[in-house]
Amino acid sequence: MVAFFGLIGLLLTGVFANQQVNSAVTQPGLFFGETHLFIVHVLGLIAVSLFAFFGSLILLKITDFISPLRVSEEAESLGLDWSQHGEKL
Repeated sequence: MVAFFGLIGLLLTGVFANQQVNSAVTQPGLFFGETHLFIVHVLGLIAVSLFAFFGSLILLKITDFISPLRVSEEAESLGLDWSQHGEKL
């Protein structure tokens, strides 16, 4: 949920950026008629999202190669409490 608010903040910064509020802003946002800053923020959002997705996917595949993430079909049919933990009713 926090990441969602971060993404919204990133986009709205590109929308409402204004030099009267922050003198460090070099270009006004989309609300003030400029599209460049908003487009840069959208491209940054896409780049970071793709990096996080594919980085996580690569790490997941490496982890799965070292230690399988899924139990065998036999262990599933026996039940995970019994096959993984030795618990019997």
